[in-house]
Amino acid sequence: MSATYDIGDVVTMQAIFTDAGELVEPTTVTCYVKAPGRARVEADVTGPDVDTSAYTAEVEPDVNGTWHFRFEGTGDYEAAEEGVFSVRQQAVAP
Repeated sequence: MSATYDIGDVVTMQAIFTDAGELVEPTTVTCYVKAPGRARVEADVTGPDVDTSAYTAEVEPDVNGTWHFRFEGTGDYEAAEEGVFSVRQQAVAP
């Protein structure tokens, strides 16, 4: 089940990479985000978090619909993780 957000919210996407159940840290991690009806774009990635080993990226959605994201790890470990979230249509327009 995907989370639902409103236009203008800041959405934090995350990925945690493992190999045989052990946490791993790829040399490079890239996050791609695909908004409805648009080409994918790259989002800035931070991490890994010291406590959780999570890599994160943020996006501020500006269009309603289903958004997709993909983290790709390369280098020492090759891995990928994808996710999805929904953005509601604005009921009260600005």
